[in-house]
Amino acid sequence: RTHGQICSRYCRTTITAGNEGEAVITVSHPASENQLKINVRVGSEYVTDTRPISYISASSEVVTMTKDTLRHQLTAFLVNGPETDKSSGFTFQVDKPSIVTIESQYASGTVFLKPTGLGIAELTISHPDAVADKKVLVVVGNTAEELAGFKYLSTAQNVVTIAEGSTKTLGVTVENTDEV
Repeated sequence: RTHGQICSRYCRTTITAGNEGEAVITVSHPASENQLKINVRVGSEYVTDTRPISYISASSEVVTMTKDTLRHQLTAFLVNGPETDKSSGFTFQVDKPSIVTIESQYASGTVFLKPTGLGIAELTISHPDAVADKKVLVVVGNTAEELAGFKYLSTAQNVVTIAEGSTKTLGVTVENTDEV
């Protein structure tokens, strides 16, 4: 359980685990161009036959490029995955090829992006062993100065594992702003 709340630049909330299972918390902010999804897994505190949840992490949550960028490299990682599959099985997909295209991609987790227009697109990173896909926001602007004021949400906790009946504090920030 968590209760929605209006926050300024940095927000913390405490979640309480109810029943065993999985849930997704969606975080948004009126000053931000993106939403965050935080995957939550609830289980018994002393379960020993369950391996940790596998999820995708990336070298960047938000990619910003100018229209003149030749290409941008992004790397994905499988966290808590089977040792044999950590470096293979990744696929990448862009929702708006009119803004950014995939120049090349590798199953090992590397993708090269090329701007094709101005705007905001979403890069989806998938892996068969991950509990969920990873979304990365891609922003293409005219100049670096234009991109400097782009505000977006960020967190270090995209995946949370918590024992039944326990509580955990989650934190989210709005990046690229001095406002409090």
